Amino acid sequence: MRAKEAPEHIKANWQGTSWIAEVIATGIRDGKPFKATHRFITSLRTTPDALLRLVRDRWSNCFAEAWRLRELALDS
Repeated sequence: MRAKEAPEHIKANWQGTSWIAEVIATGIRDGKPFKATHRFITSLRTTPDALLRLVRDRWSNCFAEAWRLRELALDS
């Protein structure tokens, strides 16, 4: 996971944009290795470290909710 300030051509086309964050996910899916890259453009005015914490928290919450729903389905 990394973040960098948006370049001028991005800022010019998406007014208010300040950062680009990139999340690289790797793992095994259907028995095969995979790598997926997700990029986010944001207007949040913060430090790269704080932005990365926000993204990590968001993804962690998504996974936690998915597991909770899975467990509820298995209990039914």
